[in-house]
Amino acid sequence: MASPHDPACRQRAATQRAAPPLQDTPASSSQTPQAQALPRSRGRRPARPRGTAGPTTADWLQRQHRGGSSGSSSSSSSALLGAASAAAVVCSLLLLAGTLPALCQQEPAPAPQPPTPSSATSGSPAPAPAPAPGPPGPGSEVYISEVMASNQGALQLPAAASSTGGGGGGGGGSSPDWLELHNRGAGAVALEGWELRLLDHDEEDGNDSSRSSNTWTFPPDTSIAPNAYLVIYASGKNVSAGNATAGSAAAPASLHASFKLPAAGGVGVQLLGPGGVVVERVQLPRQYANVSFGVPAAADGVKRDAATAAPLTYLSAATPGADNAAPLAIGPIITSVSRPTGPDRPPAGADLLVNITLRPNLNPVDGAGVSLVYVVNWGQEQELAAAQEGPAGADGELLYTAAIPAAAFKAGDMVRWRARAADTAGYRSALPRPPPSAGTAAAEEWPPAMAAAALGQAQGGEGQEQEPHYYGTAIAVLEDQVITPDVPILEWFSPNAEAATSVDGALGQVLVYGGTLHDNVAARRRGVTALSWPKPKLKFILPSRDFRYSDTAPEVSEFGLQSFWYELGERSYMKEPLALQFMREAGVIAPTSFHVHVRLNGQFYGLFAFVEVLDDTYLQRHGLPPSGPLFKSVSGELSNLRWDLPLKEYPSFWEKENRDKVAADWDALRNFSRGLAGGGPEPRSEFVVQSVNLPSMINNMAAQTLVNNMDRCTKNFFMYLHPHTREWYMLPWDMDGSFGQDNGLGGKPDLDNYCVLACEQWNSPLYCDSEHPQDLSRVTPWGTVAVKLNDNSYQGAAVRKPSNPAGRRSRALLQQEAGAAAPEGEAAGAGAAASGSDSSSSGSSSSLEARRARRRAEDTAANINKSPMYAAGPTITKFPPPRGWDNPDRVTLTQTSPNGPAGTYNHLYDAILDTNATRAMYLRRLRTLADTFLASGRIAQMANATYTRIKPLADLDAKKWSSGISVDRGYQQITTEFLPIRTDQLLGSLYGPTGRRPLLPTSQKPEQVAVAVEPLLGEAAPPAPAVTVRLRNKGTEAVDLSGWQLRPAAAAAAGANLTLPAGTVVAPSSSVVATTDLATARELQRRAGAAAPAGGAAAAGAAAEPYVELSTSAQGSGKAGGSAPGSGGGGAGKWELVDPSGAVAGAGGGVAMQTKK
Repeated sequence: MASPHDPACRQRAATQRAAPPLQDTPASSSQTPQAQALPRSRGRRPARPRGTAGPTTADWLQRQHRGGSSGSSSSSSSALLGAASAAAVVCSLLLLAGTLPALCQQEPAPAPQPPTPSSATSGSPAPAPAPAPGPPGPGSEVYISEVMASNQGALQLPAAASSTGGGGGGGGGSSPDWLELHNRGAGAVALEGWELRLLDHDEEDGNDSSRSSNTWTFPPDTSIAPNAYLVIYASGKNVSAGNATAGSAAAPASLHASFKLPAAGGVGVQLLGPGGVVVERVQLPRQYANVSFGVPAAADGVKRDAATAAPLTYLSAATPGADNAAPLAIGPIITSVSRPTGPDRPPAGADLLVNITLRPNLNPVDGAGVSLVYVVNWGQEQELAAAQEGPAGADGELLYTAAIPAAAFKAGDMVRWRARAADTAGYRSALPRPPPSAGTAAAEEWPPAMAAAALGQAQGGEGQEQEPHYYGTAIAVLEDQVITPDVPILEWFSPNAEAATSVDGALGQVLVYGGTLHDNVAARRRGVTALSWPKPKLKFILPSRDFRYSDTAPEVSEFGLQSFWYELGERSYMKEPLALQFMREAGVIAPTSFHVHVRLNGQFYGLFAFVEVLDDTYLQRHGLPPSGPLFKSVSGELSNLRWDLPLKEYPSFWEKENRDKVAADWDALRNFSRGLAGGGPEPRSEFVVQSVNLPSMINNMAAQTLVNNMDRCTKNFFMYLHPHTREWYMLPWDMDGSFGQDNGLGGKPDLDNYCVLACEQWNSPLYCDSEHPQDLSRVTPWGTVAVKLNDNSYQGAAVRKPSNPAGRRSRALLQQEAGAAAPEGEAAGAGAAASGSDSSSSGSSSSLEARRARRRAEDTAANINKSPMYAAGPTITKFPPPRGWDNPDRVTLTQTSPNGPAGTYNHLYDAILDTNATRAMYLRRLRTLADTFLASGRIAQMANATYTRIKPLADLDAKKWSSGISVDRGYQQITTEFLPIRTDQLLGSLYGPTGRRPLLPTSQKPEQVAVAVEPLLGEAAPPAPAVTVRLRNKGTEAVDLSGWQLRPAAAAAAGANLTLPAGTVVAPSSSVVATTDLATARELQRRAGAAAPAGGAAAAGAAAEPYVELSTSAQGSGKAGGSAPGSGGGGAGKWELVDPSGAVAGAGGGVAMQTKK
């Protein structure tokens, strides 16, 4: 692929010389053979825009081990900054927090002044400006003076920014990247209408505005005083204008751009004046941890040739909000080291050509000092002299080449390289940075300040240093080793595979996928039960976010590998990928997963499945702001959203996946759990409607039920809080419990285990409520709770018709406790804790052991679970009676949440299923999915295609690992047993409309939909151009409007333009509010609720309305940002409701909307 090369110029007046096409070959792995221990948690990195040639970023920040303090401080910047500037940096940080202003401003030296916590304020005046290389742009004295694209603790946001929704974007204690503007003029400059834009190589003309997330507009009242600086955080949080939380005059709210800066470089940053006039463009080369890049001050002992020096360079100290420091003593800037265009994996038998693109930094390039260092597999480094190709370009850019001889490598080998360069003053540089094992070369090519920063990050910061030390490729394997071209190959090279597959894991791994080599990757074994499997589940963490697994998805920085060692029932190599494929087609926010052929050190390692990891990139891909907190449930019954978990114990049972230092997030999760127990300001049923994104939740629940994922109630999910709408999302994870049976092909369930697909407890659409907990027996922190089976209860799978049903033994699944059966009359109240328990004592116990002892006693007193669990056999007549349907708003805060098997349900599921309206919504959506994917045979088609694609590799995997797995038997069990049985359960004899436990409604017919479209205007709705309507269901059954569209009635020929999200269901005789501005609508709803007088509609128990967000027409994704054609703005006008086939809805569809008085 071609790779343009741009120098870091302040203003681009000359046309670049066209460089030979280069193939992008980013990151690679350390050559160091010894394994390094790897912490579990992930880091977060800025993205490398597509099309960027050259290196990947080295800004991986690892969080503490699971269970560690959420408030640990980040790494200090003292390792980077010299002693002379340390005090100045301290002052800058204190000033950022609003303290010691006078002390810092009186510093006589040109110390770094504080960055004004920039927002709708002017910048702070500064001492004498740094020498500038020339006019910063046409007609302006404002220019980009300094940038830090790998901030790893050098500058932290003040703690005041830690609230979930405030602080000008939140993130107190975090270290976002930043840019600094300087006004070198004598007058203030108003920045209204100005913009910052991040450009990658796909936007060569610098004027592509199609990527709106990469363009950020200054708030209207922002200005820079004369001779002052203004700092903007490149955090991706998009805090500007109306969405910034106002700060005080002394500590104004921070400015946060809508984009992040990739430390890999290869991108440009534009400063645009009013009308889109380009004031300045800065091109960023590779950026390094805690090292800023900008206009240098006087050289201060560093040799710098003014005639050839670049106008911007790496600086010896970061000085946000103050005069810039002197340059670092570093050699030429190497912008790219890559192969010319060719096959993703070059063949053996031909020399391997590598291009090196560089330009002068402080002094002219010394051509004799440009070379290529390469290494094959884990051998010794070799060095080749590079030759210049043609004259320098108009911008001083130079191209050198070197050829690695064909005799040095063979098919399947890994070949890695690094470029070296020197200037006429003797300053050296390398790209990427050499590994520590390079010794003297590493010291020569890496300035002491950069080395100190990296060392500080590794030893005194939040985690170990991780960055690539080589680029490279893998030589193509022989054709017979490909096995099948239908499954992509992931090459994994490891110096110590045993360490890399341990729980602690190891750095120094190398991955090659799709022609790109990723160096110095971290790997570890993942899972809980899977830790004992011979074939491991794995997780890989890359130095940068540049692993591209799809041309249509953003690059990621980490991913998992599913090993398929164990699946419930016959092992099939496909249950999790198949379940996730179905969920994505159903519109669920679900991870991407696909099969990969993994080779370790050139040999077949196994058939695995790539699984996307839930992180900031994942959230952004699904339109969810990464500034919202994300939690992973990891404990089982203690992280099932129970209300009585003490706040201080939350970090032990939940993993926090972002916003590590924002302690208030734990309060938000705890308050949500308490609201599910009736502890919120509104009744439990209304709390769910107002606090949960119901379309997403309803859709997720229905999809999980269809594939009968039995391991979802108490773990294997994430909770995410949207920072603007304040709605909670439950996001699925680890779906390998799907399509499960507790028996082999043609066999019977094991009565001493989970009789999945045979017993009511695990088959029911009500699974995960308090009557259908997940576990049968459970080892808990309070001891083992055994649940026994009565031999007279089990009757077999629900749809299996025995030849002599009357002669079959009746066997019911009973849960007993302590040898005593529960009295029959107590069944409806099963699971309630001892009445004398108080939730407050849970948090006030003097020791964890005391709490555990108390809970053991409470378990005994509560008889664990008094409800019998009956099998769903052909003659079934009893089902667990519901405990909360008659009183969904019951308050349970005065009780202790059940423990042991009775406690292994999900409290959010329970609240939704207890409430008539939300239960009807869920069951309607489940019916739609069952009709669409089960009755139609769609899932069977997916299984057929998957089996055909993976069978050759599955057979080889079973042989390599001696697993005894037969992909044939697993495939047959899914297609001939699970799918037919599940179809009959949900649509026929068991839970269908005429079944023994009729839960699901009949199929929905479009002509039966009676939904009126009503206006919602004025104070109750966001102002125009937002579109906000009420969809009122006049019928007696819930209506599924997933994927339906609203369009102006007068524009029928033009097609629909507003789409309802998957999971949009209107309960019987109820309504939902649909809007293109959900955040504002929710805020107005909260204000109205707060202002409602006591005894008013809210107090009287008026049902809360669900809110859903309308998206733009099918022409593209994204949010509707303005009035729909013909809408008249604000939702006024006449609308039609159109089903996915394009047919207008029946009764109630297309009614004229009248403004309410």
